[in-house]
Amino acid sequence: MFASSSSIVTAAFALLATANSAFAGKTPSGVFNGNSGSTKIDYQPAFTSPKGGEVWLAGHNYFASWNQKLPEGISVQNVSQTANLVLGYTAAGSQSLNLNWTLASNVSLYPPAPNTVNFQLPSDLPPRNSYFLVLLGSSRNQSPKVTILPDILPTHTSPNASSIPSVPVPSGAASGVPTGAGKGNGQDEQGEQGGQQFGRFARRVAGSRKARLDN
Repeated sequence: MFASSSSIVTAAFALLATANSAFAGKTPSGVFNGNSGSTKIDYQPAFTSPKGGEVWLAGHNYFASWNQKLPEGISVQNVSQTANLVLGYTAAGSQSLNLNWTLASNVSLYPPAPNTVNFQLPSDLPPRNSYFLVLLGSSRNQSPKVTILPDILPTHTSPNASSIPSVPVPSGAASGVPTGAGKGNGQDEQGEQGGQQFGRFARRVAGSRKARLDN
């Protein structure tokens, strides 16, 4: 009888200790406190740049920034203070995040460090409109998506007409130089359409470069 009562009391104390440990180390908002719960809080600083919809050029320099303000009651000592800046993308019909390119390593996230980091995009990135950045550390947060296009226009520094880059015309595009008689109107129309499509693409890339230089 006494042994049975003692076992019940022991089990009750064990249950109480388990319940206390489950709630120990948590702030009122339910986030683990690093002092007595988890060693580091799984916190994700939100990106402030890119904002989404930007058009970047492969091989060029850009920057990312994030919000350094921590939730109320959370000390900077209780969160991971560095992360890697990684470029990834999503593919249609897939849930995978393809985190294939590390753009910067051991980036300091909080003051006195700045809330921004400069990076250079790889020059061989395929064109996509589903790229994003990630600060990869104890947690993973994802920036809004950006478009990255190949840089097909040579860099020029002088406004003189002689320095304006020439845009290569794809095969089948219309040309201002007569190539001889005997070609049908159908071929001319196809070439003109191809030239217009390429022209729109080139203007989009040139506009992206101008926006980057203005910034």
